Amino acid sequence: MPQGGTFQEGDHLVLTVSVAGTVGEVEYQWIKDGFDLPGEAYDTYEVDSLTLGDRGWYSVRVTDESKGVFATEPVLVNVLAAGTLPATGLLALSVLAAAVTFAGLVTASRKKR
Repeated sequence: MPQGGTFQEGDHLVLTVSVAGTVGEVEYQWIKDGFDLPGEAYDTYEVDSLTLGDRGWYSVRVTDESKGVFATEPVLVNVLAAGTLPATGLLALSVLAAAVTFAGLVTASRKKR
């Protein structure tokens, strides 16, 4: 099953799938946002330098000579503008800033007594 995640522009992306128990030759077709990606017919999908346009839901369809078809669940590849933090990073910074401010107020309050 390919693994998605959050990346920044310029990052390298590699999505890989492995299969077992197939019959004969195996064919792969990578899919983005429900549409086949032309020419992407290998067990690995790779982007050297991500752009914001690469953001989307990716999956792969695998077929073998028995005409069996397996499709992975889509995974999200989230691409952020270079130099930005994901929302969880901003939340963590906000919590940290609040904790530091609170600690400073407690210290100042104790000094006044």
